[in-house]
Amino acid sequence: MIGGAKSTRQQRPKPKTPRPVAGRWLTTNFKDPLAGEANACHGVDRTHRVTDSKPQPKPAAAPKPIGYTRAWLAAFGGIMGCRALGLALLPLLLVQAPIVLLALSPILAHLILTGPIITPWVYFPVAIVGSIIQGAVAYHFGLALGDKARIWLEGRGTATHALTSRVLRWMEFAAPLVLLLMAGPPICALAGVSRLRPAVFYPVTTVAQVVWVGACFWFGAAVTDQLQLVYVFVETHVLELSIVAIVWVGGSYLWKRHRRRRKVTLSD
Repeated sequence: MIGGAKSTRQQRPKPKTPRPVAGRWLTTNFKDPLAGEANACHGVDRTHRVTDSKPQPKPAAAPKPIGYTRAWLAAFGGIMGCRALGLALLPLLLVQAPIVLLALSPILAHLILTGPIITPWVYFPVAIVGSIIQGAVAYHFGLALGDKARIWLEGRGTATHALTSRVLRWMEFAAPLVLLLMAGPPICALAGVSRLRPAVFYPVTTVAQVVWVGACFWFGAAVTDQLQLVYVFVETHVLELSIVAIVWVGGSYLWKRHRRRRKVTLSD
């Protein structure tokens, strides 16, 4: 207006931009003031994704079915029972059925004792395949039960708490080396407890079993003359030695079981 009168024209209010809320998906329809009246006919859909500064907790893993864990527990108990049976029947099986002894209990002593009296084309497949199968069962036993598998090993006297703790620490930075040096069911079970990947476990344990079986066969062949004296002695006193072995294995089992029950009673 003339004369410096104030303009009565009012300024248009600026549209407010909605603020995003943390941790939510927001869909806002609003007019863009810079686009003119063209956006009045259709809104602009804008989607905002804002994440919280704090990391979201990972969802807990679904618990494994009870039947699944019990199955692997029974399988691991089975292979340990086979090894105990091989020890109890060592004199009889060494004389009558060395292949059965090797299949039941492919421990180092049995690998050395049976090497000179079993042909290599039978010895190596039975020893290697049997060792790998027992190691795989122990590994999945540790995977299925987790830390309960370690407690089971300690409670049955298979390993001490100090040994399991030490092996689990070694598994964190040198798992392949541990499996190569100590390729037995308890170590394979602890590999499962430490969540060692199957892509690492199976190749390493296969190489370890081949190396150990070959070394035991070679050592047995090197001391064949000395082992012949052992064979003659065992064959001569097979009955007496079998009774001693059965009493020793059975007594060890009963003593360990008594100690477990005593610990439970004292803790209560």
